[in-house]
Amino acid sequence: MRQHTSCSSFFLTSFFPRLTQMTSYEKPGRYLLYVALYARGGKSTMPGHEDRYHWAFIVEPEDETKNSQRKRFHVKKSLRPLGEQRTANSYWHFEEIDISTDAPSMMLTRILIGKVKDLDRLRFSLRRTPIQQDVKAWNWIDWVEAAFYEITQDYGNLETCVTKWEILRDTVMRYIELKKLAHRFDGTRAYDFTKVPTWDMLQGAEVTP
Repeated sequence: MRQHTSCSSFFLTSFFPRLTQMTSYEKPGRYLLYVALYARGGKSTMPGHEDRYHWAFIVEPEDETKNSQRKRFHVKKSLRPLGEQRTANSYWHFEEIDISTDAPSMMLTRILIGKVKDLDRLRFSLRRTPIQQDVKAWNWIDWVEAAFYEITQDYGNLETCVTKWEILRDTVMRYIELKKLAHRFDGTRAYDFTKVPTWDMLQGAEVTP
């Protein structure tokens, strides 16, 4: 049976599309699943400017301790040599790495989208998400969209309130635009820059401004 929680209508109804209300449940010892945006260089080519930022999934224990580690799952481009001709070509590859819970590491914002029971099952879903090496316009956001579809199909492993990519994408983009309007990144206001602005879609509330 698909297990979901309710998305609060507060703020979402004002700025975001209305989400379907679903049954909630609480169990300890799970992992929090976020979509995070990172600063990046390069020109934006997508109509909605989603590629102005690098997108990744972040996972951390729900019961966090000072020794807890976050994991980042994403795809990135790298170079590999071609034969003995001292030339190289670029290719996309999947990456899973541990990241510190202490430093944002160029992370701009993050959106809590669900809670995961089994990290290995999540890892399996992300690893099997196809990478389209031969599609010229394909990028990291296409992979996040496809991976989001994969993990939301594992009904028994993910508690979430959003299963439509368009709702998640719009939430992510509108939240970072609101943070820019609030001067969150330009150093002109007194924010705690050791913390990442965070919106919780499960509660419909900002947990870190």
